[in-house]
Amino acid sequence: MYVRWPTLLIAAVLLLSLGALAGAQVFSFRPVNPPVVLSGGDVGFRIIGHDGTRPVGSLVVRIEGNWVPVKDGPPSAGLATP
Repeated sequence: MYVRWPTLLIAAVLLLSLGALAGAQVFSFRPVNPPVVLSGGDVGFRIIGHDGTRPVGSLVVRIEGNWVPVKDGPPSAGLATP
């Protein structure tokens, strides 16, 4: 009977601390409206928001005056050979 109370107390403290830790893990995404494009001549980065201090967005290229998102693809066969 005396051993049960310390065990319950430790379990309660552990659960409360885990709950506080889980509650502190909030998503801090702040959107940018309208999206901003940081660019060079024809290549840029479209910023759609910030996650803390890091910008979040996508790589874009300028085609006929419009910014178009880049699609990832496999490397060229010529670049893959040594």
